This record gives sequence, C-alpha cells and structure tokens, in this order.
Amino acid sequence: MKLFICLLVFAVVLGDNLVVYDGTSGQLQNGFDNWSWATVNLQSQQYVPTGDKYSISVVCQQYQAFYLHANNPFPVSSFTSLSFKVNGGLSSDNQVEVWLLSGGNETGKGFDITNQIQANTWVTVSIDASLFDASPSTVISGVWWQASTLALSGTIYIDDIVFVTTPPPPATPVSFTLNLSKRTPVSPLIYGVNWANGTQLARNKYTVNRWGGEGVTRYAYDVDAANHASDWYFEDLPNAIPNPSTLPFNSSCDIFIQTTLSASATPIITTPLIGFTPIDRTVRCGFSVKKYGAQQSTDPYAPDCGNGIKPDGKTPITGNDPADTSRIINSTFVLAWLNHIDQAVGKGKVQYFELDNEPGLWNTIQRDVHPNPLTYDELWDRTVAYAGAIKKAYPNSKIFGPVPWGWCEYMYSPADNCQDGADRKAHGDLPMLAWYIQQLGLYKQKYGVQLVDVIDVHAYPTTNSIGSAAEDPATAALRLRSTRSFWDPTYVDESWVAQPIDLLPRIQGWIDQYNPGLPIAVSEYSWGDDNIITGALAQVMILGIFGKFNVFLGTRWVTPSLNTRTEEAFRIFTDYDGNGAKVQGDSVVVMSNNTDEAEAYAFDNNGALFIVIVNKQNSPLPAVVTLPTIKQGTVNLYSFSQSQALGHSGTATVANSQFTLSLAAWSATLAVVPSS
Repeated sequence: MKLFICLLVFAVVLGDNLVVYDGTSGQLQNGFDNWSWATVNLQSQQYVPTGDKYSISVVCQQYQAFYLHANNPFPVSSFTSLSFKVNGGLSSDNQVEVWLLSGGNETGKGFDITNQIQANTWVTVSIDASLFDASPSTVISGVWWQASTLALSGTIYIDDIVFVTTPPPPATPVSFTLNLSKRTPVSPLIYGVNWANGTQLARNKYTVNRWGGEGVTRYAYDVDAANHASDWYFEDLPNAIPNPSTLPFNSSCDIFIQTTLSASATPIITTPLIGFTPIDRTVRCGFSVKKYGAQQSTDPYAPDCGNGIKPDGKTPITGNDPADTSRIINSTFVLAWLNHIDQAVGKGKVQYFELDNEPGLWNTIQRDVHPNPLTYDELWDRTVAYAGAIKKAYPNSKIFGPVPWGWCEYMYSPADNCQDGADRKAHGDLPMLAWYIQQLGLYKQKYGVQLVDVIDVHAYPTTNSIGSAAEDPATAALRLRSTRSFWDPTYVDESWVAQPIDLLPRIQGWIDQYNPGLPIAVSEYSWGDDNIITGALAQVMILGIFGKFNVFLGTRWVTPSLNTRTEEAFRIFTDYDGNGAKVQGDSVVVMSNNTDEAEAYAFDNNGALFIVIVNKQNSPLPAVVTLPTIKQGTVNLYSFSQSQALGHSGTATVANSQFTLSLAAWSATLAVVPSS
C-alpha cells in the first residue's frame, strides 16, 4: 500500500474567506511562502481541475514535507472549516491525516481523509474546525497532511486551498414530539452480547451472555473440545482449562455460565443439532494432507491439517470421512449435557437453549461432516427430534430457533441456493422461516407443545463496508441509514438484496399468521467496527429499535472492546451515569420532522421520561423536544461523540412543555426528564 507523508503548513489573515492557493494563477497568495523540503511544483499541469490552469504536485520521501508558512498565526475560533481539493493521481492508496499545528507541534486530533483521495479524481474536502478537537483559543501556526511511514510511492495533487471564515447559515432545528398513548413493553434482555468476560459484564451491565457461533456447533461438553470447522482447518481443538482431569466439570462452558450468573446476567447456550462432535481432546484434522493429498492451505502449527481445498484454490475435496474427527451424537447427548449443567451450576439456573447456529451454512462451514445443503424437511426433522426431547425432559426451558444467518436463509433453503426453487415450491412456496413458524403452530395444535419458544434470527448488513471500520462520508451515511432494514417496509436494501428486508415486522407478520404470541430474538448482529463513531451510533439505534419493536432478546456479535464508543452505546442504556442508573419503562412514540438527520427513541417509566437522540450528521444540530405531560423542570443530559466519552454533558430547562439542546456532530444524547 502506498502511504503519503506530507505536511501542509500555513497561516491566515482574519476576515473574509482566505484563499491560500488557487489554480488559476498557480501562485501562493496573501503572503504565504513555500518552505517545502519535498519535491513540489506549484504550477503542475498533469492533473488540473476543470476551470483551473494549474495545481500543486507533491512527491515526498522519508518524512519530507510540503510546507506553506505565514508570519501571522491565528486562533482556531477564527475559521469554521478548511477546504481544499485533492487528487490521488495514479493511486488511491495514499493514507493521509490532516492535523492542526500550534507552535510547530500537532494539537488536538488528526482528521483522516484517506478514503477521500481517489485516483484520477478531484475530490473537494471540507473539514469542520470542530473536528480537529482543538481549543478555540489555541493559536494555530499551520496545518499538515501526514501519514506515519518511511517512504512514498506516487504523487498527489492539491488545489484551491481555502480557510473558510464565513459561518454557515444556522441549521434548522430538528423537532421531536412524544406521544405516550401507544406503548410497547421493553424486554431487559435486548442489552446482551456474545462471549463477554467477567470484566465486561460487570463494567457494562450486559443482561445476556451468549455461548454461540459456528465454533460451538460441534462442541463436546464431556471433553471440552470443539471442531472449529472452516474457521480453522476443520480441526478438533481442546479448550484450555486449569484441570482437564475434572471433566466434564469445570469445563470452559461451566466457567462461562458461572461467570455470567455471577454478574446477574442471563446465559443462553447453543446446543448442537448437526449430529457430530469431537471424539476426545486429541487434535484431529477433517482434511488430513497425508490422507487426502496436498491442499491450498495448511495450519502453520499442524501442517497435516488442510483447508479442504485442492491446490488450484477452488476445488473442494469431497468424500472425506467424518469419523476422522467426530463421533455421531443425537438428542441423548444434548440431554446429558443439560443434566450436567444442572449439576454443575444448579438446577434450573440455565433455561435458555438455542438449536445450533446458522444451519443454512453447514454445507460450507461444516462441510467436512455435513456437505449437503440443508432442506426444509431436514431443519424441521432435527427441530422435532432435539427440541422435542428437551421439552419433554425440561418443560420449563425456553428453546430458541431456527437461528438462520440472514436473508437467504429467511426466505429459501440452502438446497435452493437463495432462490425460489424446488424445495420452496414443495413447501407451499412459503419462505423457509415462514414455513418453519407454520409447522410450529401446527405441531402445537396437534400435540399441545410449543417446540420452539422464541423465533431466533441473525441479522447482518448485506453490504460488507457497513460492518467494516470504514468511515468515509458515503459509508458512514449508509451504515446509519441501513438500520432501517430492521423495521421500514419502504426502505429498499442498498445491496444485492435490492428489496425491503423489513425484518422485524416481516417476522412478526408470519408469527401473527401461523403461531401467535411467539417472541423474537436477534442473537447475532453487528453494524460496524467497535472503534468508529458511526458504528457506535448504529448500535444505539439498533437498541432503540429493539425496544420499539418488542424484541425479546438481543445479543451483539461480539462483545464490544473495552473503552470504545460502541461499549458506550450499550452503557447509555444500561449505566449512563456510571453508578447503575439505566433507561427504564415502556417504549413510546416519537414523531419527528427530520429522521434523515436525527433519530430519537423515548421511554416512559411511570412519568419519568428517557429520550435517546442520535445525531446522524457530522455537524452540530439544534433540537427541540416537546413533552406531553411535563410543563417545566430540569433535564439532565448524558452524551458521547467522536471526541467526548460518555458522561454528564449539562442540563436543559423545560418551559411550556419544551426544551432545546444542541447535539454535537455524530453523537448520542440521553435526556433524563424526571416525573412532574
């Protein structure tokens, strides 16, 4: 990857917008001098924006800099934004951060423009002064563009450098009006995660901790080992525990459950349906090189274990023997495990059990033991066999299923390859999840048993960039906008799905039609990297959506890393003041004049109101909130943003049933309104 290392440093004269360089004359203006120690051409004609004659070409080697200097430093408060045009020339792989300097040293925070530098394309970059996170009184001696590397391959081009000093017109306030007449109870179990440790559970007050994922589809409780399938060379690997001689007691799952219960959280345990599990604690390979021949890739620590792909990189090895790694199991094995859990942690302490994990992917991820794609009938037959046995032995348990991975598995069987094929047509041409719910209802009518108590699905964005760490303006906006796929029948998913997903209302409609009263769980989802602000804001919105649409249980994949904004997205609901205060009450309706710029979620707890507002814009936004029952009072505010950790951020005053507030750029704010 090509990394750009250049510094651009200059000063400004206060007053109107200050042009530092424009491509018409190809000259620096207003007393700026070129002090560069890089290769700089102020009158390059290789890449020039339309209407200009020149641009600045810059080539840097070994921390060289393009450096424009003036003798009149200026305070941050004197400008509102920095604007310039940039072109990547032959490359889009230049990593660049823009920094303010004070006395020649970096101050505040850098602003990453890497994703805005495009090959052969001029892009106008405008950076709001507030995003540099420098004090308004800080005296600025310059600005630089910098990436920390020793060398640069390539040239970038810069034009039309301007400090903008004219304030933008004031933003139109976004308004929110609460309506307390329509209420939805909020399940406390929506604030859950996967694989939290004791520190994370205690710190963030997560309410549910899930033992799940494809890595436990073939977990053997009695030897505390699992096959890691395509995630790691189809290997049986034992879990590291202090004393294996005490197994099946003191297994990693026992420890997980005890840790979860000690934190007053609810464990949910994935039980296997696939019919195979490791033989013992010996490391075994699903695709041995000695047995099945050379392969595309092998485990660097166990070179006999291959990835099951021939050296051409595309042809799967077939006909392998599942007995290489696994013994055959059935519901008796699962019942023995549940009995062990009762003995290990206390009878009835664990009551939530999932029917495996994403069975629609068995023929790819678990293909060493299940190479054939799942059908409607296989899914149902395994549900009857395993859930039926659990319900008979443990009638108070809650069974979650069928745990599909996403859109294709909601609508079709893997045997139909994500299209309306023969398997679907043979089952009333119903979507697979709808047909499954229908069968649950028919089974209940016939036998008086609710085999599956909670319809459990996974939900991930269908555009890969949404789940990544990318935060360029287009990806950031799409990430926040795409949360509408959970609830909005008018939102056409902006991916290969290319139709409304409308997830929660769609599933609720199937439930109402075929098996009324079943709750919904979303046991895996993630909407962006832990360390980006829009990923955190999407998390806040999803928790608000879960409350609004009566989701019974939610567990994010995986637990957010410590000290991230995504961690704070949970804590703004579960422990907003750091002393255990949490959002409580029923979800109530919030009406808004502009949901494109901001979203709000409100909760009424016997007259006390909690209003969570997300500013989806990368600029400050004024807001007005109208309350239906409270005429006056003081509102406490708690918020986080890109530059501000979650904490108390001031107060607002209710007058005539309204209060106003200023929402920071890309921020989440909780308004706590006491009852009158």
